[in-house]
Amino acid sequence: MVSGPGTVGTWPARGELAQDERLLRDATAAWRSSAGGGLREPGREVEPLYLGRPDGQTVALLRSATPEGRTLVAAAAVEGDAWRLLESAAVDSDVAWLTLPGGEQPRVLLAPDVAAASSLWI
Repeated sequence: MVSGPGTVGTWPARGELAQDERLLRDATAAWRSSAGGGLREPGREVEPLYLGRPDGQTVALLRSATPEGRTLVAAAAVEGDAWRLLESAAVDSDVAWLTLPGGEQPRVLLAPDVAAASSLWI
């Protein structure tokens, strides 16, 4: 993963399901099978940035890297009984937040340094 202060490559896994290996494996398989048509394919390793059920729907932000070391992030959600990849993109610069998929209201995952320094409720 790309690692440097503030990069998405350094963010820890978060969410109440972040340690669920089966969910991560299933979400990763959905990412791999959905690649193409504008969606970036993950590298060999995939890690959760967020895996949880913030509004009852299982959603994920996943992180991987290209062979060149660029960080890739994918957003996925469980629809029915299967994962559906919604988007994947390279994240080459420091970001303060990423949008969580699903939900009627916008939800974000804040960078750890922003989350620790803020009492912001979004």
